[in-house]
Amino acid sequence: MITLANPVVLTRAFGGLPQNAYDRVSLDNLTYSPAKQSIVGDVIVSASDDSHPTVKGRFEIIGSSVNIIVPELEINQAGSLTPEQLVVVQSYIDTARSQIESGLVAIGMIAGSAQ
Repeated sequence: MITLANPVVLTRAFGGLPQNAYDRVSLDNLTYSPAKQSIVGDVIVSASDDSHPTVKGRFEIIGSSVNIIVPELEINQAGSLTPEQLVVVQSYIDTARSQIESGLVAIGMIAGSAQ
């Protein structure tokens, strides 16, 4: 989970509630693709005060393109990774894949050796 330095404040009432500051972001349902050099998943935005509704959006990193979309909060951010940042993201994808493969071999779900 990420605690935002500058919480998002809704500019309109949401679900009949007064304006709320959303100060937490977490990622869920991640899909990594080494072949596509991508990570996609859900963005879950919430408030420290659990009485406020949680809002879900999408994020994607595909190649050097980065998008975060949370329609209910009117968030639509797009950006690009530098070549150096792309190398780091690709290493995260490769490491995640390698750790899962090694884990499946280690617990005996797959006979073989992780590369």
